[in-house]
Amino acid sequence: MTVIELPVSANTRCTPSTSLDHPLGCRHGQVPHLAPSTTRTLSTHMLAWVPHGTLRVDIAGRTYLVTHTRLLWVPANVTHTLRPSHDALLIPFMMPTDPDTTISTWTTVHTIRATGALHSLIRVLAQPALSTAHEYSRALDQLLDVLPRLKELDIDVALPCDPRAATVATALIENPAHPRSLEEWAKVCYTSAKTLQRLFVQQTGVTFPEWRTRVRVRTALDLLHEGWTVHSVATRVGYSTASGFIAAFSRITGHTPARYMRENPKI
Repeated sequence: MTVIELPVSANTRCTPSTSLDHPLGCRHGQVPHLAPSTTRTLSTHMLAWVPHGTLRVDIAGRTYLVTHTRLLWVPANVTHTLRPSHDALLIPFMMPTDPDTTISTWTTVHTIRATGALHSLIRVLAQPALSTAHEYSRALDQLLDVLPRLKELDIDVALPCDPRAATVATALIENPAHPRSLEEWAKVCYTSAKTLQRLFVQQTGVTFPEWRTRVRVRTALDLLHEGWTVHSVATRVGYSTASGFIAAFSRITGHTPARYMRENPKI
């Protein structure tokens, strides 16, 4: 595991103050902050995990959102820009490029759904000092085994980088059931529906309705794996009927929710 080194300028250093109770306390406004962005190209694969806050990753004109529920796989030698939220905690795992592993063949960016089992593994790998060498090695082997299966269980959803479209995208990720139409979102963003549609196509590769459906189905996957019923999931992600949700889910995944869960049990 490697740690991102963020530069600290002289005017952002934390200086001790005798007026504070704690000897290392900082005056208001003197606390260092994360750099707003950093661009890098790594010689190893990276699996990015953000247990707190959010991280936007710009790669080849597309933006991906990394949260505690979604990890991001970035192949070796791919230039990427990291843009953390002010409260973000990024833990990047540098993965082996051993040609004998399945993940070594991943040459494109992938989102990885964070399941309970995956969280357990990465907690061990993030704290090598708190586990034995044997347990650490076992956790790494299990991670390499489970990642290919988790990759197939997720739906990539790129984010638009234009501020207007990004406002819409962020709101829908937080609440996939938001009822606003594209025309209503355009008014909120002080633009036209035609412009928003064009931005989504150019910056995500799909139309706005298709993008919203993908977000809804991706959220549905998380809820189904948490044990929610199909009817409850349909309502939670914005469908007025279970049949409408099942049709959308089937079109995106190729399976009905029931069949999908039978063939893809919890990992």
